[in-house]
Amino acid sequence: MKKYLLPLLATISLSLSAGCWKKVDQISTLNEQRVYLIISEYGNRYYHMKNDLYRSGVYYSIPDPSSNDYFNNYFTFQLKNAGDGYWNLYNVCRGSYVNATVYSPASLIDKPDGVEPSKWLIDDKYIKSHIADNLNLVFVLRNRNYYGLVSESVTKKVSHAKPYEYLYPKIYELSTLTLDENSDFPSYLSSFDVDSVVLKRTFVDNVKNTLILPFDVPNYKKVFGDNVVAYEYSCVEGNTINFTEIDSDKLNANTPYLIKGSSFNASPYTIDATTIYPVSSGQKYNGNVIGAYKSMQAKNGYILTAKGIIKYNESNEKPLLIQPYRWYFNSNISNAKLNLIDNHVSSISKIKYNHSLRKVFDIQGRVVSEDYSNFGSLPKGIYIVGGKKVVKH
Repeated sequence: MKKYLLPLLATISLSLSAGCWKKVDQISTLNEQRVYLIISEYGNRYYHMKNDLYRSGVYYSIPDPSSNDYFNNYFTFQLKNAGDGYWNLYNVCRGSYVNATVYSPASLIDKPDGVEPSKWLIDDKYIKSHIADNLNLVFVLRNRNYYGLVSESVTKKVSHAKPYEYLYPKIYELSTLTLDENSDFPSYLSSFDVDSVVLKRTFVDNVKNTLILPFDVPNYKKVFGDNVVAYEYSCVEGNTINFTEIDSDKLNANTPYLIKGSSFNASPYTIDATTIYPVSSGQKYNGNVIGAYKSMQAKNGYILTAKGIIKYNESNEKPLLIQPYRWYFNSNISNAKLNLIDNHVSSISKIKYNHSLRKVFDIQGRVVSEDYSNFGSLPKGIYIVGGKKVVKH
């Protein structure tokens, strides 16, 4: 049976972690730096594409999407400029470009391998693909039942008795992105902007929480708590894993941190206008840290829990899943210890040479000397020696 670590594992699926949306009134504002929702409207109902094949039906909701917080398992899109006023449509949920096929019936499909993405023209009325001379296929909702394509010439013959026979979708822009530790982070095509982010993430007071996020967090103390301190991985000395307190008030995107505080602000956390930088879950940082953006199986290494740092061996223990926005330390170090280095700088005179202090590191964690006895030849600056910051004047 799979088990999850306690939620403090400073560690989002699509599944789709979505947020609030606003209707695009000016088609000219469409760009590659946003995420979009394509919806058809009829009466007081909004028809969304499902997380399945395009012809497998639709889901409708009564609320206006601008007031909805979540659209889990429904299609959202990014645009890629294809030139001459055309766009490629990328389906975030399915991780594939959307192609038009003329096979009977004309329909929407995932882009096949070895085939160029279809080019789409988006105007004030239609989303359409130019297939050949005098043949444009229009993106429509058929009879409020499924999404497909019809010839543009056919759309001009809509029956007045069935105004819903062909519904032309509207476009909404993602305004507020909600990231939840219980949902995987989607496979976005490229970076994009949002007006704000809402982060639903659990932290435990007085415990070292791991954290990695796909966006910057300016003034992190204001967001997470005035007494919260963030530490960044610096180096390994023997069996000691050193994390150093950051000098800035900003957390950088896709950077693993340990954060600790006696009183965290309550979740959810709101971060103002920012850029989202997608990365792959399981990516290595600094050679040893494995970040999780999707729920993932831990490999051999060290995991942080409420009881401290523990060693995990995947071949001898039950499968262990790391939740999104957390990380673990992938290393074969024996009896590893975790050391947090604060911004207090020790005097050189207080650091005595011994055989356990063979290496000297700069504050980025790079080895600058293999032997502390050579410390005198190093230039002036701040170094890490024996798990402490020291200054050389």
